[in-house]
Amino acid sequence: MLLSHQQWLALLIGQISGTFLFMILRWPPAVDHDLFLAFGGMLIPTALAFIGALLGRIHSRQGATLGMVIGYVAFFAPASVVMLGN
Repeated sequence: MLLSHQQWLALLIGQISGTFLFMILRWPPAVDHDLFLAFGGMLIPTALAFIGALLGRIHSRQGATLGMVIGYVAFFAPASVVMLGN
């Protein structure tokens, strides 16, 4: 299997929890902000985490987890500064 069951579950939980966090923060900003827009906005960091997990999986199963964490941090570190700045 490409990733373990726990890693797939972590990606799913990240997508869902991030979607609802974006609903609270109203990001991405739009006049018609809704659940689908928040879900779409969360696809970017989830995709980065998935790519990081795939790259880390080349080295080891633990590398996949580290790559997933780095993928989320690579998005949320600058995005949180922008969101809080607004």
